[in-house]
This record gives sequence, C-alpha cells and structure tokens, in this order.
Amino acid sequence: MQTNAADAAGYSEDGLGASTRLDALSQQASANGEHMAATSLRAFAELAKVDHLAYKMDIYQVVSGHSDRTPDSFASHTACRLGKWYHEGEGRRCHSHLPGFRELEAPHEAFHRVGIEALQHARDGRHEQALAAIARMETLSLDVIGELDRMSDAAAQGHAHA
Repeated sequence: MQTNAADAAGYSEDGLGASTRLDALSQQASANGEHMAATSLRAFAELAKVDHLAYKMDIYQVVSGHSDRTPDSFASHTACRLGKWYHEGEGRRCHSHLPGFRELEAPHEAFHRVGIEALQHARDGRHEQALAAIARMETLSLDVIGELDRMSDAAAQGHAHA
C-alpha cells in the first residue's frame, strides 16, 4: 500500500511538472504568435508604403506628360491593397483596435481623391492647381505613413491583441 502511495505521489509530481512545462510552452507560443502578428503588420505596412510611392510616381508620370493613363485607371482608396486590407481584410479583422487604425481612413481616402484631382487639373491644363493638388497628396501621404507606423509600433509594443 505504501508503494502505491509513493507511486501515486510520484505520478502527481510528474503531472504537476508536466503541467508547469506545458503552461510555460503555451505562454511562449502565445508570445511568439503576438510577435509574428506584429511582424506581419510591420511587413504589410512597409508594402503599403511602397504601393503608395508607386501610386504617387504614376500620378507624377501622368501630370508631367510621360504617361497617358486616365484617372479611372487608378485604384480607389477601397480598391488598392491597403484599402482592401482596411475595409474587408486582415486589417479590420485583426488590427482595428490599434491606435492609428481609425485615423488612417480619412487621409488614405483623401490621398487617392487628391491624386485624381491632380490628374484632372493637369488634363484640363490647370497646371498650378495640379501642382497644388500634388503638394496636398504628399502631405496626405505622410499622414498615411504616420498612421501605418503608429499601428505597427503599437503592435510591436504588445498591443497586438489588446
């Protein structure tokens, strides 16, 4: 009977030890998941910045007469990669609680709208207005980048699943 009691005590200790190790492993896996989510957001934010740089370059090409693209060939703020992510994708599902998420929408929409206005002004020969619109687009681009960085920084600081 004492042997059975000793065996039971040993099994209990082994079980507690295994439980403790599993808890530690679970906590590490959770921390790794949060780190991966933050890294994924940072990578996406950098990709969105490159997309917006390309968008601006395409606007410059049209305004300067080096491209014949029309305004309707440019993606809207909901059809570009960032817009899809924001309105219907991972952004809304996973990151809408982060600082900067809600604040991103207005400058992003305006960035696209003002870029199109620049094209329309240039097409209609209103070059001063086109240049003014491009200047506004640049300011809005910085606002978009700032909000993307704000979200990425918040996620990196552990607010990924707040």
